Amino acid sequence: MAGQPDGAASQEEHLLAREQEEHLLAREIALAFEQAVGADSVRYGLLAGALPLLAGLAVARVAPACADAPLLSVCTALCLGVGVPSGVWLGARLVRGSAPASTWLGASGVAVLAASLGCAGLGISGLLGAGAGLVLGAASAKVLLRAPT
Repeated sequence: MAGQPDGAASQEEHLLAREQEEHLLAREIALAFEQAVGADSVRYGLLAGALPLLAGLAVARVAPACADAPLLSVCTALCLGVGVPSGVWLGARLVRGSAPASTWLGASGVAVLAASLGCAGLGISGLLGAGAGLVLGAASAKVLLRAPT
């Protein structure tokens, strides 16, 4: 974070990541117990969010300056670029299974939370990039792959 010592920024990022982990776990448990469809939402969401999570962690390690990068930056583009194919995969899986809207919302929410765990170290621009990529990819897959009526 700009204007903060490295230790304070690191501690703040750690607390943010910890809070997101707790929200992700709570969402996973709630969906898993709700119904079998909830378990599918969680599974698909975690799988779709895994690639942006790993990419975000790798970029944060290789290019720590991305944490202070502006919204329109290479770091944001990278998170968006990794989020889109993950979102397309998620959308294709859900379209193939004729999933209801609740499954779409649950899976997308879990995917964005999982991706945000990896992109939290990249700052708000990384979080927005990964989230937007996942949502855009899933929405485009739904529109392009839905069965003609």
